[in-house]
Amino acid sequence: MRLINLVRSEFLKMKHTYFYSIHICIPIIGSIMVLMYYGTSKINIDAKIQLYLGVISIAFPLLISIVTSQVMKVEKDAGAYKEILSSEYGRISCILSKMIMLLVCGFISLLIAVGIFVFGIKYIFNQYSISFMIYIKSIMIIFECQIIIYVLHAWLNLRFNCGISMLIGTFETVLSALLETGLGDNIWQWIPSGINMRLNQYYILKSTSLSFIDKINENICLGLRNSIVLTVLSVIIFICWFNKYDAPIEN
Repeated sequence: MRLINLVRSEFLKMKHTYFYSIHICIPIIGSIMVLMYYGTSKINIDAKIQLYLGVISIAFPLLISIVTSQVMKVEKDAGAYKEILSSEYGRISCILSKMIMLLVCGFISLLIAVGIFVFGIKYIFNQYSISFMIYIKSIMIIFECQIIIYVLHAWLNLRFNCGISMLIGTFETVLSALLETGLGDNIWQWIPSGINMRLNQYYILKSTSLSFIDKINENICLGLRNSIVLTVLSVIIFICWFNKYDAPIEN
């Protein structure tokens, strides 16, 4: 109950910022623009789906760095993180409430982006190839793979500043695009910003192709295992670090 109240308060803190506008407007505008382009494109439907999910995976690190920086800036401006460090509820509960709020909003934003796309492809353009469950799995893959990115940028904002966080977010976005090419064939399984894109590609290939199924399944299992292990380790390390964290003194 205490954690629920803290999460509720985190949502209220962001009420008068652009935080919610970013999570709602960007997926709506982005998905509509893609659908407008796809309406006149002769690209194969499977390629369209794969490309769109890839674009989401590429864009997420940069967007995560922006919204995480905004959340941490609100806390910093309110008292240089003193509120979460000296709260009667405990610092771990306070930082977890922030992370839960970020993850919930990110998941909703992801649902909006994929939902509008699926609706447009199926009911406006009458193009539908893969099953609905593939979209569900893709959403869960993207979401799970982004947890470590949220944790990383929370740490970057606390340890350094929002400028460093957004710089790293930009780098991760560029790196995600590069890992989709042949440059990432042997290293994507170990880099969080590249795992979700490759996993989505393999899931779509598995649903549309009868070739190399064993190799595809092997890559899916490896990517999922690494993503889960890296995420759990990052959460544990971040919580241990934050438990001993002291905010820098403001001049």
